[in-house]
Amino acid sequence: MSKEYTLDEIRRLADSNPEKLAQEYQASRAATANLVDRARAGIAARSANPPANRFQAWAQGYGNRFIYTGSVKPLAHMMLIVGGAGCFVEYWCHHRHANAAKEAAASENHH
Repeated sequence: MSKEYTLDEIRRLADSNPEKLAQEYQASRAATANLVDRARAGIAARSANPPANRFQAWAQGYGNRFIYTGSVKPLAHMMLIVGGAGCFVEYWCHHRHANAAKEAAASENHH
């Protein structure tokens, strides 16, 4: 069970070690600035290098439309692709086995 602190206790604890709090705050700011710089560098690199072929252009456009905006649509697209592939494989295998059974029955009748 966790202890619930009052506002006065929180203030007293925060004031007890201001150097440590200042160091944690500066480390947090540096990490955030580093993340922002890396994100800007990634966007600049992506913008500076145009896609080499049509698929890369399509993939970059798809990423800009759906992935970088935080959309749920890529998840739905993956579900549809996996479901469609499963239906295709089931259909293909079902007819393969059905045709093999017909051929086996036909070859038994001719002998």
